[in-house]
Amino acid sequence: MRAQFVALMAGCSLAAMASAACAADETTVNELVVTAAKRTERLQDVPVAVTVVGENQMAQQGITSAVDLSRAVPALSTGVDQLRIRGIGTFSFARTSEASVGFILDGVSLANAGPVAPQLFDVARVEVLPGPQGTLFGRNASAGVINLVSNAPDPGAFAGSAHVEVGERASRTAQLMSNLPLGADAALRLTASYVRKPQRIHNLPNDSWNNEEATNGRARLLWRPSQDVTVNLIGDYSRVLNKGGNLFSVYLATPGSTLSAQLAACGVTVSRDNNETCIGGGNNSKSEAWGVSGQADWTLGDLTLTSLTAFRGYDQAGGGDADSTLLNILDLNGGTARVRNFSQELRITSPSGGRLEYVAGLYYFNSNQDYTGEQAGGLGLLPAPLTLGQDFATEARSRSYAAFGQATLHATDDLRIIAGLRLNREELRASTTRVVHPGALNAFGSLLPIQGSARDDSVSYRLGAQYDVSDAAMAYLTYNRGYKGPAINDQAASPTLPLIIRPEVPKAWELGLKSELLDGRIALNLAAFRTRITDFQTQYYNPQLPGYVFGNAPSLTTKGVQADLFGRVSDDLSVTLGAIYTDASYGKGYLVACSQRQTAAQGCFPVTGGTAQDAAGTRLSGVPKFKATGSFDYRARLTDGLEGFVQGDLVYTTRIYYGQGFDPLNSTGKHLVVGGRIGARTTDGRFGGAIYVRNLFDERAPYLTLAQPLAGQLGETNGFVQSFGPEAFRVIGVSLDARF
Repeated sequence: MRAQFVALMAGCSLAAMASAACAADETTVNELVVTAAKRTERLQDVPVAVTVVGENQMAQQGITSAVDLSRAVPALSTGVDQLRIRGIGTFSFARTSEASVGFILDGVSLANAGPVAPQLFDVARVEVLPGPQGTLFGRNASAGVINLVSNAPDPGAFAGSAHVEVGERASRTAQLMSNLPLGADAALRLTASYVRKPQRIHNLPNDSWNNEEATNGRARLLWRPSQDVTVNLIGDYSRVLNKGGNLFSVYLATPGSTLSAQLAACGVTVSRDNNETCIGGGNNSKSEAWGVSGQADWTLGDLTLTSLTAFRGYDQAGGGDADSTLLNILDLNGGTARVRNFSQELRITSPSGGRLEYVAGLYYFNSNQDYTGEQAGGLGLLPAPLTLGQDFATEARSRSYAAFGQATLHATDDLRIIAGLRLNREELRASTTRVVHPGALNAFGSLLPIQGSARDDSVSYRLGAQYDVSDAAMAYLTYNRGYKGPAINDQAASPTLPLIIRPEVPKAWELGLKSELLDGRIALNLAAFRTRITDFQTQYYNPQLPGYVFGNAPSLTTKGVQADLFGRVSDDLSVTLGAIYTDASYGKGYLVACSQRQTAAQGCFPVTGGTAQDAAGTRLSGVPKFKATGSFDYRARLTDGLEGFVQGDLVYTTRIYYGQGFDPLNSTGKHLVVGGRIGARTTDGRFGGAIYVRNLFDERAPYLTLAQPLAGQLGETNGFVQSFGPEAFRVIGVSLDARF
């Protein structure tokens, strides 16, 4: 059955390549629009390899969160609390460090207001822009941007919808929408959703599974007080609860170690497919992300003046047992976060179609962050109830000021020249205080107080050209210099570690071709890219401390090719295909800890205080060399009022390494994950139902692996853990839809 299904998918793919392909959504290739340059443009006219995931495709594949997008976007890969585009992404315990991938929600940068973006519900489309996007999107877009565009209210008609899914592994989804006209020039759109992800990891001692639940709401008001003025007011709220089970399970342990003995006594069978764990400290966390924004667009002659004001917040509390056993090695490992961000953007946009098109603006951002943390346990050194531990409190304040602009000159009917510039100033300061945890005998980590500040001025720019090869094909070449600001090593565990982390500076080339085939029914887009980052901000584990170290890798390079094919094969069949080849590696001079049992012949050499290896040439953490995604939607008329449909999707990835240095055990294998839906709906689209399956062949594909952080305390020399995403287990369910 598996071979037959893969053959079917391959057949659809070949048919699409030979005779056409199609977007999974209702929109034709010619009608697909994006706002990649802060103006509405046809996707095929934008000189960047944008991948668009529409509302229908998100429903088809059960995409409800940012990390789910990796199942539809070849250039996107995921890990715990982080996303990578073309292999580039950042995860750090430093509170002033931001991700390299920027999130934009209805024009507002989410910055550090939560480690991942809000849940995806009632979203018209998601645009994924690879490569540095700092010219227009600013401070934390050195790897790319994920632009979320919610559905706008419609003053023309009352409307509502409901979508419900019930699946195995206790998964549930409910989404509600109501569009309320408030007159000829105003409307209110109200949306709410509840998502319970499939249970993945089972904690045997208390017979609990990890339950991840997200509750979300959004209100969006559209008002046109005059012909020249449009106002959008938006408020959104998301709450995510994670309770029970565990975040990690052990997939490799040395026979005879304390870790191995504890797991065996608990009934855990260690293997690559293991999703059972044995912890005594529990797993419980709660996070809330919310925001309000107001955008006013005022037409002044041919120009449009836009003001966008936003205030966003993020609150988090909780943690979990970090030692994988019932022993109190580190049962308490959690904390709180409180983030408040304010941003203001003013910009002016020229009309489209003129000889010179441009957008220019000013941007201000202010962030106040407060964190606490607590760690305590016996560390395998003290009998219960004696513990060692420490608490910390971190305050971080940052401001950003920018002036930006980008212009496109239509030099001839076929040739366009692009130039963009952003002048940016970053100011930040942070301080951390530490004390012995109440009730602990002493601290096991550093009590070093930390205080630092940084200020930096930067220039980001974009240069390029695009040429209409024909009426149906456009080629482009762009060069971007991006920027991600400095950070403070506010969790440094040693005075020898650098206090200020230098800015991250990417420089990127992209050569692309966008083409339309078969009278514009399908699109074939190709891009070749090369990005080199100087002073890449990254974090790695140093067993000599022991602990995680945040610093700069001297350089990294990622290069490759990307292809996207989408459109309609026929009126009844639509297909979306994407593939990317990425060759990404660290540059010379990046010293990281040796992996467990690594020998001198494998590159491990002595350094002061321990051993190290040079990660030069090592494949970048978290990115496969090759990845392909695909989906199709076939529909057929059953009766005059009813049509049936069959949908399918797949994701294929080659091996992924998660360590910065040589460590073949800290990796995943290659994986093919296949899903599908079969159902029927009324021809007017009002009612529908389907049976769906995700991960049809129950392919166990973790989205993160790492060496057990407390291996030394557990007598372990070869211990590894893994974390599973919602798509790592087969789930069969039913869905129902209603529209009115």
